[in-house]
Amino acid sequence: DSYPARLRAKDGTIRHVAITSNGRFEDGKLFHTRCFTIDVTLAQLMESQIRESERHMRNLLEALPAAVYTTDAQGRITFFNRAAVELSGRTPQLGDMWCVTWKIFNTDGSALPHDQCPMAVALKENRPIRGVEAIAERPDGTRVPFAPYPTPLHDADGNLVGAINMLVDITERNQAQNRQKTLIDELNHRVKNTLATVQSLAAQTARNAEDANDGYRRFEARLLALSRAHDLLTRRHWAHTPLGTLAHEVLMPIFGQEPSRIVVEGDPVDIGTRVALNLTMTLNELAINALKYGAMSVETGTLSVKWVVQPQSDGMLLTLDWREQGGPRVAQPKREGLGSRLMKRCIERDLGGTFDLTFDPKGVCCRISFLIQASSP
Repeated sequence: DSYPARLRAKDGTIRHVAITSNGRFEDGKLFHTRCFTIDVTLAQLMESQIRESERHMRNLLEALPAAVYTTDAQGRITFFNRAAVELSGRTPQLGDMWCVTWKIFNTDGSALPHDQCPMAVALKENRPIRGVEAIAERPDGTRVPFAPYPTPLHDADGNLVGAINMLVDITERNQAQNRQKTLIDELNHRVKNTLATVQSLAAQTARNAEDANDGYRRFEARLLALSRAHDLLTRRHWAHTPLGTLAHEVLMPIFGQEPSRIVVEGDPVDIGTRVALNLTMTLNELAINALKYGAMSVETGTLSVKWVVQPQSDGMLLTLDWREQGGPRVAQPKREGLGSRLMKRCIERDLGGTFDLTFDPKGVCCRISFLIQASSP
C-alpha cells in the first residue's frame, strides 16, 4: 500500500511523498523489508491547481445571470447553477437526462420531448445549436420563453466528453418586440386618423371661410392646435396624460399666464390619447373664440375651466365646464359655425359624449361630458 506523507528536505522545503513498503518472509519469519519513498510534490501541486481551476470555473458559472448546466456524453446532467434552478422552477437531480427544465414546448405551443430538445440534438449530432427558441414550463404551470445555446465539449483527442448549455430568458425581449409591434400598429392607425382629421379640417374651413386669407388663418390655427396635442402626447410617449397638464398646455400659449383671470382646476385624472386629441381640438376652439370675441378679448373678462370625475358602472364620467364672464355681451349666432360643428364632432361622434354650448348674454358656457377608462394618478 501507498501512504501519503510530508518530509522536510535538507534545504528546508516541505516535500509531498508517497511511501510504500513490503516485507520478505522465510519459514514464517520476517527476513527483510523494503521501503520506497516517491516524491509526488509536483503531482500534488498539479492536482491542487486542477481543483482550484475547477472551483474557480464553478464559481464563474454560478455567478452568471443565465441558466447554465453541463452533461456527460450520454446527456446525464453533471452540473447546474443557481440561475438554472430559478429558470426551471425546480432543483434538478444530477443524472437527469438532457435538460434541467420540467417540461419543454416549441414556440407554437406543441410539446417538445426531452430527447429531442436542443441539448439532445447537440450531443447526438455533435454540433452546437444556435438560432432556436423554446418554452420551459415550471412545475407550478408558469412558462418561460428561452433561447438555448448547447455546445459539445471534447477532450484533447477530439472525443466527445459532454456538453454545456446556456438558457437565456427572453421574456423581456419578447415583450419589447410585442410593444414595438403594438406601437407601430398604433402609429399607423394614428397617422391615418390624423390625415383624415386634417382633410376634414381643410374641407370644412374652405367651405365656411369668408375669403382665402380667412380660410388660411383658421386652418393654420387648427393645425397648430393639433400639433400641440401631438407634441404633448409624444413627450409622454403616447401614454396617458394628466388632464390638468393638457389643459394648461392648450390654454396658456393662447392666453398667457394670468392667474387672476384664468382658473383651471379639477379632479386628478389621466386620459388616453384619443380623448386627449379630441379635447385639445375642443379646448382650442373655445379658447380662440374667447380670445377673439368672448371674455378674454377684454381685460375685465375671466375664464373658469373646471372638471369632475364620477365613478359609473361602465367607467368614469368626466364632466368639464367652460364658463366665461366679464366680457362683451354675448348674442346667439344666427347659424352654427364650423368651430361648433368641429367641437360636436370631437365630443359626440369621436368620444360618444354630450356637448352643450350655451351663448348666455353674460358669457359663453359649455358643458362637456363623456365616459373614460382612466385612473387617478
